[in-house]
Amino acid sequence: MDMRSSRYAGGILLLAALALIVSCEEAIAGSNLVLSNWRASPTMVKENETLTVQMWIANLGDDKVKKSFTVELQGCDREYRKCEKTWATQQVKPSGDLDPGKLPGQHIVMEIKPGLARGENFIQLVVDSKRDVQEKPVTKQLRVPVGAR
Repeated sequence: MDMRSSRYAGGILLLAALALIVSCEEAIAGSNLVLSNWRASPTMVKENETLTVQMWIANLGDDKVKKSFTVELQGCDREYRKCEKTWATQQVKPSGDLDPGKLPGQHIVMEIKPGLARGENFIQLVVDSKRDVQEKPVTKQLRVPVGAR
């Protein structure tokens, strides 16, 4: 390999690295939803009792959230690979609490009406499940024990 071709290869590598940096910065810019806090109550659910899930969603991005997005509570298998049941869905309209960097964020309350099975239930919280605001939804896995009445 002569000196000229090695400079050419080095130049191509430099351009590829710069393109990667620019694309990463574009991905970071915009809205970046995160689940800043969550709480499920009661901690031990009895059969035919309602489970209340509170969550706070924050925006750690640079831009305001402009579109509504969906939050879901899904019933899953033990490994959270298959989530075939949707316990609750809520369309969230952005408020001032979702301004960039404002913590704890927008407060959302959802309920799972009676119907959780006795034993362990595996529930997944999914923020922006339809990918309206960002490319990848935010998820949090909850294990909810349900005892006898």
